[in-house]
Amino acid sequence: CLAHSLRSAGDFSWTFVLPVFLARVSPGSLAPISALTLAQMLSVALLGPKVAHWFAAASPKSRWSVLCCLVVCENFAVLGGGAVLFSVGAGSEDHPLLREPIFWCSLCFFAVYAAVSSVLTTFVEKECVRCLFAAQGQ
Repeated sequence: CLAHSLRSAGDFSWTFVLPVFLARVSPGSLAPISALTLAQMLSVALLGPKVAHWFAAASPKSRWSVLCCLVVCENFAVLGGGAVLFSVGAGSEDHPLLREPIFWCSLCFFAVYAAVSSVLTTFVEKECVRCLFAAQGQ
């Protein structure tokens, strides 16, 4: 439960920090924030079910390795996306952030992060509830 709490706190931190950072590096434009949100929502809708199916289809013995793989993938995506996005820095009026290919690369990282994080949150909460109620029934 502690690991899930820490993971959730990290998720909420990124949810707050990214739009604030994008608002600071592209003042006067909501386009980068909108692009980030759209990429994340599309990824959750399109990639999330495939990741969830992969996890659910795993045998009970291999679920631990699939879970570890998803956690590593989530951490790699958020660290990679953050590093790439922070390296872009601020856009200028004559060269806005949306024209930077590396900005779109960071959105891909954060899109993968959103899909994997969504699936992990769902499955971990489901497993925690099942384990808590199973322990109370004994």
